Amino acid sequence: MGGILRPTAQGPIDCDVDVPPGCDLPTVVLVEEGGVGIHLSVSDLHRMMGPPWTTNLPSRRGEGRRKHLDSRVDPSAHLGCQEKSFLLQVGKKLYRKRASLSYCVITYGTWAFLLQYVYPLVDIVSNVKAYHKCIGIILLFFCFLTWLLACIVSPGSITRESLARYAHYPYDNVLYTDEVCPTLHIRKVARSKYDRWTRARIPKFDHYCPVVGQAVGEENYRFFLLFLFMHTAACYYGSIMVAQIWRGLLRISSSQRRNVPEELMHATVTIRRIAFVWVLITIMTGAISLFLAFQLYLIYNGMTTNEWYKWHRLQQEEFNQRRETSIKGFDEETGGHSIPKSEIPRNMYDKGPYHNFKEVLFPLSIRKRKLGHSIL
Repeated sequence: MGGILRPTAQGPIDCDVDVPPGCDLPTVVLVEEGGVGIHLSVSDLHRMMGPPWTTNLPSRRGEGRRKHLDSRVDPSAHLGCQEKSFLLQVGKKLYRKRASLSYCVITYGTWAFLLQYVYPLVDIVSNVKAYHKCIGIILLFFCFLTWLLACIVSPGSITRESLARYAHYPYDNVLYTDEVCPTLHIRKVARSKYDRWTRARIPKFDHYCPVVGQAVGEENYRFFLLFLFMHTAACYYGSIMVAQIWRGLLRISSSQRRNVPEELMHATVTIRRIAFVWVLITIMTGAISLFLAFQLYLIYNGMTTNEWYKWHRLQQEEFNQRRETSIKGFDEETGGHSIPKSEIPRNMYDKGPYHNFKEVLFPLSIRKRKLGHSIL
């Protein structure tokens, strides 16, 4: 076994060593210099060469050590890491869905309380019919169904492949201009916005709703409206029914209470608890009703929540500019400060109430996909 040291053009010495089979590393290297053979060990060779020199010595010892270490690895440790990673991912998803979980706890916790304490009282009072029990359960089912649809149906995502599908709105050069998204490096479609929660560009972006756990956009806006409408109707119905049951309990005389079973008699005593539930449902009804009314107002005017915020900010900036101009300028004819007229253009996406609601209930992207051509 031997090797030859050859100086290269750059200066380092390249050492080519032939290693016979069954040998881990060469123990002696033969160096030919001026016809004189010198025997050196590998360690002496490395000390003589130092950092400036390079060697191409095959290392089989390291490979054997790695194989030995791999053979000593416990497979259960890898499975444990996978389980920890899975639990960590589940924890992150639950944390992101914390608002949805809170909605489920509050909503269905209230319904569970109604089923346990309020529903049996329907058989006691005389001003509420028994069929209202079935109506309440049906409303609960539809509330859960609409919430599930709002959570599952995608708002749409703009990519390079789906760019033509969602590019059906012109640029107004006020809120939207023809630019490139700095995050996804695709063209910014009019009325779209990059959502940092879902990390996608949403067409006709309205807002991100933590209750449904995703953004509200062009293709799921109608299901979000259905979710709001169904919950508003259920809250109105629940508040009216609880108020009627409360009113019927107050009318029950002491003689009638003697014929009431003991478990129901205990429920009639907790009228304050029922009153608290009625107040809670009434507050929820008012909040959801205001939010639904705001969404209907936006649709009527051909805007989204994101666009309404942008228009509001633009009007505020225009108002501040007019105010500064009025302070600097003075009108001699009127004897006061002259305030210029607003230069904010009209919302070009407002096509009238009928067409605005039609675009929400029947999105242009879905109609375009079914018909197979552009709809403008």
